[in-house]
Amino acid sequence: MATAVIIVSYGRPDDIVDCLRAIDQLQGENEFAVFIVENGGPAAYESISRAVFELCGAGVDESAAAVGKAPRSPRHLHCHAFTLPSSGAGVHVAEANENLGYAGGVNSWLERLFRDARWDGFWILNPDTTPEPMALAALIDVCAQSNRGMAGSVILNYRNRDRIATRGLRWRRWRARAVCMDHGRALSDPILDPLDEIDAPSGTSIYVTRSCLQTIGLMNEDYFLYFEDLEWGMRAKAAGLLCRADGSFVPHKYGSTLGSASRRADRSPLSVYLDARNTLLFIKNNDSGLLAWAIACSLMKPLEFCAVGSIQNARAALSGIVAGVKGECGKPKWHE
Repeated sequence: MATAVIIVSYGRPDDIVDCLRAIDQLQGENEFAVFIVENGGPAAYESISRAVFELCGAGVDESAAAVGKAPRSPRHLHCHAFTLPSSGAGVHVAEANENLGYAGGVNSWLERLFRDARWDGFWILNPDTTPEPMALAALIDVCAQSNRGMAGSVILNYRNRDRIATRGLRWRRWRARAVCMDHGRALSDPILDPLDEIDAPSGTSIYVTRSCLQTIGLMNEDYFLYFEDLEWGMRAKAAGLLCRADGSFVPHKYGSTLGSASRRADRSPLSVYLDARNTLLFIKNNDSGLLAWAIACSLMKPLEFCAVGSIQNARAALSGIVAGVKGECGKPKWHE
């Protein structure tokens, strides 16, 4: 089995180095290579290339070390190749031609790599993670044993690794939101949520097979960021291809790239705006009969931010609600 590990970066070279160090220690009889796309522009690309160079040693331009049979992507301006020091796995760092968002960044590599038949699976991984050694092997094994095509990891709290952040996502229709399964429970606690109740993996760590990708297609780029994992997972579930890898553990730092912090007042306005907008966009696309109720629920968000003194985020939430009602999608026009 050969797996392409796909990471979307946005100007956090230290996170990328930590993630690559963990990936370099992966165990199991699985061949893999890492494919990073930097969404943060030329300076961010130079910074991440320098950091990977310092970790791996000399890199080469992709023209001298092509990514298998995959042609150069029109969405990648530059790409350099490196080699991880312990595993010998290749690392390919591409500069996006613009900020493609999360789904766009993932798709820019999926489009490119899917043409090369040697890649049996694709592991979508957040840059601010440090997967444990058997994380990838467990994902591959559960898909093979269950004859399914998409699996998610158990996401752990990076600073308290015996606590679960989520085993996956469940869509709560009456609350018009997705909830994290088993959030806050100890890793040693019995599993409460049965496997069939998962609606999608957390986008922090998603493994998808080539055959599953052929069936459900690429990520939906309308969301730019947030909800693309839920929508993608629900497509896989509808096709009978979704499962969960309870033996795959991925610690996650949370919010280091966008400011999606746990405290409301600490969240970035962009994350607040996209969360509000994409909630309504997701519902319009998948459950339009719920839209009026969802709008009413969403109007509580600006009030919640006001209650903690975050007027800027209250405005961002209200703007996101208006954009969602209008059906705006993709990268926000005001965001560069």
